[in-house]
This record gives sequence, structure tokens and C-alpha cells, in this order.
Amino acid sequence: MKKYRGLAYFLVLFITSFAGTFILIPLTVLVAFPRTVELHAWLTRKIIGSWFKFATSLQEVFLKQRIIITGDTISHPKNALYIMNHRTRMDWMWLWLLLKNQGDLSKYKICMIDIIRNFPCIGWCMQLGVFQFISRNWENDKNYMVDTLKYYKKSDCRFGLLFFPEGNSLNARNRGISKTFAEKNDLPVYDYVLHPRQTGFDHICTSLEELQLTNDIYDITVGYPENLVHQETELLFKGRFPNTICFNVKRHKLSDIKKIGYGKWIDDTFKAKEKNLKEFYESSSRFNGEILNSDVDFLSAYWSIFKWTCIFSGYVYTTFTFSSYLFFQLISGTIFAVITKFKGVDRVLIDTVLNK
Repeated sequence: MKKYRGLAYFLVLFITSFAGTFILIPLTVLVAFPRTVELHAWLTRKIIGSWFKFATSLQEVFLKQRIIITGDTISHPKNALYIMNHRTRMDWMWLWLLLKNQGDLSKYKICMIDIIRNFPCIGWCMQLGVFQFISRNWENDKNYMVDTLKYYKKSDCRFGLLFFPEGNSLNARNRGISKTFAEKNDLPVYDYVLHPRQTGFDHICTSLEELQLTNDIYDITVGYPENLVHQETELLFKGRFPNTICFNVKRHKLSDIKKIGYGKWIDDTFKAKEKNLKEFYESSSRFNGEILNSDVDFLSAYWSIFKWTCIFSGYVYTTFTFSSYLFFQLISGTIFAVITKFKGVDRVLIDTVLNK
């Protein structure tokens, strides 16, 4: 049965995201009225955060994943930028475990590749939550990233934005590209991280400062002492999950980093990450520092699973009992897919709010 647990986990996430999507879609009408823009952002954030908590509770209860945290604690009420090494393609999902333990999952946003917005329901929910989707066309992305931050400010949307300075996960191909770049520019060759991209990091830090959205940045290093899983297919078809995930957290102030220079600071930070991760993988399998409370709150986890079981049951009942609701889903889902194809629902929400 262990072989099928990954498939079962992702299937549950996929079908429950249907309920989330069609709860969120009717709320978009609130964006049309200036007085309810903030209410829309708050409701959307809370609903998506509740689903993230449900997904994380499944990881804790059924997948039996555990975390070990060292370093600083994450402040709940404040906006923040999270930066993290991109060891595998699933790092953003395992970060849920840390944020459920310390942070606030309802604030969680991700800067991710544009193709994810097209994933039915899960990608659609992220669009409705105005996550950042980048096309890797810098001329387009730099303005879009600022507009997203302006949306957060105007709608009073609290956020903890995850940004991967490396731009890609660490695999053989990307390691080779990073090595070539390092050799051409007389830089050290890394084995456990990629060289960070200064332009995007400098841009987002400068924008956060200019918009006065936050002064907090959390440098998170993630390590996997066992079951290092690179691809989604290993999770889906082999049922392989990292049993234990280690996080080291360091809190900094953007105002202090600015004095050093954003580009120099991110280079120095990843140089230090390489050193720490080399020690982690080659000798200790842990990060230095005092271990913080990483215990699972099982009461909260079971309550979250029960709550979303009820929500999904209500969604299924309503869908198959009331034909009008099924019709609404078909029509709104079609419209959503068309808007996603040609522009993106997130961009429509951003433009609507910023033009008020």
C-alpha cells in the first residue's frame, strides 16, 4: 500500500481543490466594489490558507512527515519575504510544514513558473489568491511582480512570499549550467546550490522597500537527511516521500541588507548555504543551532482534516442535488479556463483593483 500513498495524497488534494475553486469564484464579485476589495482579499486568503493547512495535516497524519527546525522563529503578523534553496521541485510544498508550525499558512504566496496557473483547480485557486506567476521574460515579469505587490498593498492582503533566488531546482542539468556560468565568471563551483540570480532578487527587494510592504526577510535553508525526492513522479507512482525535513531559519532586515547591497548579500548567502549544506549532506545530516519546538499539533491536524471532509462532502452533495449549481460550475469553469488562456484571472484581479 505504501506504493500508492503518493497517488492517493495528490488525488485527495486535486478533488478537494475543486471545492475550494468553486467556493472562491463567486467571491470575485467583491472586487467590483471598492469597499469590499479588502474583504475579498481576506476571505480568499483565509480559505486558501485553510486548504493548505488541510494538505499539511495529511502530510503529518497519513504520510507521517516530520520536521526539525533550527535558528530563528517566524513572526506571524508581519508581511515577509522568504528565500530558500531549491533542492527539489517539491520544496515549496514541504515548506507548508514549517509555516504550519511557526508561521501563518493563510499568508503563503509563491513566486512560481507561469505554467502552473493552467493546472485545473489547484492552479486556479492560486490565481484567485494572486500568487506570482513568472514567464521568465524579464521585460514582462519585472512589471508584473511590482503590480502583484501593489495589489497586496491596495487590498491590504497580508503575505509571506516565497522566492527562489536560484530560479530552478537543483538537478544534473541545472547544476551543469550553474557550473558553466561559474567557470566563465571566475566564481566558485557549487555542488549543493545553484548560483543565485541577482537581478530578480534585487528587483523584488527594491520593490518591497519602495512600497513599504515589509522589512523582514527570512533566509531558509532546507535539507533532506533521507529519501531525497527530486521528481513528482517519484511521489505519485513510487510513494516516496522525505520522512524528515530539516529547516534552518535566519531572520534579516531589508534595511540592513540594502547597506551591503542586495546582489552581494544574496551571493554571500548562497556561498554560506553551500558550506552548510556540504556539512549537512556529507557528515552531520543536521543544521547547527538549537532545535526549536517541531512537535505536531495532532488536535489541530485532525480538526483540519475533519473540516475539509465536511466541506468537500457538502460540495459533492450540492453539486449532484442542485442542477443549477452544476451548471454554474460548468459555465464559470469554462470562462475561467478561457481567461487563464488569454490573460490570467490573477492579472484581471490585479488590474481591477489597481485601476480603482
